[in-house]
This record gives sequence, structure tokens and C-alpha cells, in this order.
Amino acid sequence: MTKRTYYIYTRTKNIVEEDSKTILFLFAGLTEKHTQYLGGSFRKRVVPIHSELIEVPLNEAPIYTEDIPIGTFTFELNAIEFERLHYIAKKQPKKFFLYKSGEVLRD
Repeated sequence: MTKRTYYIYTRTKNIVEEDSKTILFLFAGLTEKHTQYLGGSFRKRVVPIHSELIEVPLNEAPIYTEDIPIGTFTFELNAIEFERLHYIAKKQPKKFFLYKSGEVLRD
């Protein structure tokens, strides 16, 4: 029986037109993906750990959201990076949204 845990950061930014309004949709989340090999088959379990969502008219969006590229980005983290980013997410959502792969995480 082989077990492995993957630590994942995902961020999605999209701008949509709705009822003649331009809306910003920004999501960032941390998940754990647990896999287990059981004699010829795999079991997978995905556990959401933390997420943040901003959904506002574009003209009301925080200035820092302009620097975030449109699209979905997923980064695999090690356990230490994951815990550090989880801590930052709870204290500083702006830094959570602005995280870039390989970035050194500080308060």
C-alpha cells in the first residue's frame, strides 16, 4: 500500500460581462490531494483546505487584482510551503492572491 499527498495552490481570474456590467471573478484555493495505491487500483481523495473569492464589479476591484493574469494557474507545493501559504492566506488574503510559484513566503 503506497500513500502520497500532493499540496496544491490554484488561482483563477476571469472578467465577464453580465447584464451590461463587467464583473471580476477571482478565486484562490489550497487543496490536499491524497492518493493511495491498493493492489492494482488507485484511490484519490481531494480535501479543500482554504479558499478566498472576490466577485465584484471590475471598477470596484482592489487595485492589486490588476497585476494578476487572467486564467487558471495551479502549482504543486511542498508541505512546508503549503502550511506557510495557508497561514498567510488567513492573515493576508492579498498576498494569498498574489502568490507566484517558487516565491519565498514571508509575513
